[in-house]
Amino acid sequence: MRHMRTHAASSGTSRLARLAPFASAAESGAADPNGSPAPTSLPLEDEESLSLGGYRLPPKEIRDIVDAPPLPELSYSPHRDKILFLKRRSLPPLSELARPEEKLAGIRIDGNYNARSRMSFYTGIGIHSLTDDGKLGPEQEVHGFPDGAKINFVSWSRDGRHLSFSIRVDEEDNNSSKLRVWVADVESGKARPLFQSPDIFLNAVFDKGHFVWVNDSMLLVCTIPISRGAPPKKPLVPSGPKVQSNEQKNVVQVRTFQDLLKDEYDEDLFDYYSKSQLVLVSLDGTMELVGPPAIYTSIDPSPDWKYILVTNIHPPYSYIVPCGRFPKKVELWTTTGKFVREICDLSLAEDIPIASDSVRRGKRSINWRPDKPSTLYWVETQDGGDAKIEVSPRDIVYMESAEPINGEQPEAWPDKTSFQITNFPHPYPQLASLQKEMIRYQRKDGVQLTATIYLPPGYSPTKDGPLPCLVWSYPGEFKSKDAAGQVRGSPNEFAGIGPTSPLLWLARGFAILFGPTIPIIGEGDEEANDRYIEQLVASAEAAVEEAIRRGVAHPNKIAVGGHSYGAFMTANLLAHAPHLFCCGISHSGAYNRTLTPFGFQNEDRTLWEATNTYIEMSPFMSANKIKKPILLIHGEEDNNSGTLTMQFDRSTQDRYLRLPEMPRFQTATFIQ
Repeated sequence: MRHMRTHAASSGTSRLARLAPFASAAESGAADPNGSPAPTSLPLEDEESLSLGGYRLPPKEIRDIVDAPPLPELSYSPHRDKILFLKRRSLPPLSELARPEEKLAGIRIDGNYNARSRMSFYTGIGIHSLTDDGKLGPEQEVHGFPDGAKINFVSWSRDGRHLSFSIRVDEEDNNSSKLRVWVADVESGKARPLFQSPDIFLNAVFDKGHFVWVNDSMLLVCTIPISRGAPPKKPLVPSGPKVQSNEQKNVVQVRTFQDLLKDEYDEDLFDYYSKSQLVLVSLDGTMELVGPPAIYTSIDPSPDWKYILVTNIHPPYSYIVPCGRFPKKVELWTTTGKFVREICDLSLAEDIPIASDSVRRGKRSINWRPDKPSTLYWVETQDGGDAKIEVSPRDIVYMESAEPINGEQPEAWPDKTSFQITNFPHPYPQLASLQKEMIRYQRKDGVQLTATIYLPPGYSPTKDGPLPCLVWSYPGEFKSKDAAGQVRGSPNEFAGIGPTSPLLWLARGFAILFGPTIPIIGEGDEEANDRYIEQLVASAEAAVEEAIRRGVAHPNKIAVGGHSYGAFMTANLLAHAPHLFCCGISHSGAYNRTLTPFGFQNEDRTLWEATNTYIEMSPFMSANKIKKPILLIHGEEDNNSGTLTMQFDRSTQDRYLRLPEMPRFQTATFIQ
């Protein structure tokens, strides 16, 4: 079984409900014959709200899509005879995003409930029986937990009779309680706390392995040690200067990681929040402590439930890399908690080369084979972890049995029939008949390109004429023209529209050219980025020309936008291809490559090895050429490697940029 965690957080009512309304030109009902919106003025109270820097409401047609209830996530029982509807809401309240957090070793922790900050959650669980012909039975709600409970990490017992999940509840002081483990009987839907003591809480700092079923009636749980006490207090006087030694023979080059440990106090905090006590607990509440307290990052039972793969990290810690590179020990235990043997103990990995596909030395990707009772497999690099070293084979896959395998394993073959199970209503019926087409076209150097065109429902190029168009993309690097020209995406994929999706603009009568391929090709010994600007502009020209040729895009009303590396692309296109676009939107971008001197994206060379390329690729260095409006959007708490908030701050201070808006969202991280 596997823990499931929703990626869309929730809110009881519209998160936009309390924001200042923004009257758009389209809503005014007046426009010129060429389709350009007439100017409008804001009501007095709206002008006041804008002058105070308040939030603005988008137009109603976009608001309706953003606030549409999301479809539930689904989870099938081990025997495929039942299905869970894991219910969620559309957006988190701003108060959830504004909660204080500890930034330690590359992760962000909500200290109040000792888990990852900004965790999304489910709001309810519905159980449906599932017949052989795909028919769903009536829903039975899982009940018994408090109203307003936030549910995470839902998993099935292997016999399908019970569910386990975590619960947290908002308290009166607007804090959330720590996470407790609950179980529910699938037959009755009745839920109850797993532990009899109210003082045992879940430690959910790491991404997986918070609790696992080890048989049909027992779980192994990472709990907060009962004797832990209060968090360590920051010393009034530092214990000494911060010293970073660089005495090793090899030069260490690392990416621009965020939220790293800074001093001994941070180390103490990291230990405090991360350390867990493993507890073996049965459904009747009987419990037993297993192993010593440690920083357990994963607990993974074997398919036959005889063994557990236990991973923990330990000192010495680092101030230049996140905890995923700290020393890591992997051990094999029995499900009763008895140590069997050590699989590996990996040392601190500060020196992983920045070259793409470089990895940590030693055993990695250690997992159980799902088709065997208790067989481990893993990968070991043969190039010392440095992808620049030519060696064959580069990796070797190993296997190791936890115990001898006897007898034959039965194989189940599906009957290869298919049928529809769910019949959810369309989440945004106003766009149910949107038009979608995958297109192919060619760049002037002969490279084949692809894109997906989305058009509003009922639109006809011959009848309605060209539309304002938004081009939304993300560049990629390739070593050959053939690889760059491969078709990506599928015409059969459902057009999901999230709250920050460019497809929202379909509701405003825009054409959307989504994902036009922007290949940056370096064949043979040629470095792709040495011709980045040239190939970027050529790809954009081909995409724009194709949209205009089809009659769907107005030549003077084409905007360009992108996220992260796509934001970087947007700024470069406005600087180097101003004839193509009227404006741009950049989400969470990096605009000055000298601030990421040890490589970025798939660029393996350092600033000092490819100085001209770094400078020529940086739109910040060409800001004087940007004459069209550009909207820069960034999360003030951005924790993504390479797009630190300084990139936004320095770009918005450039006097050459024409910036109609510069929103920096105080509670946001890496805005998607």
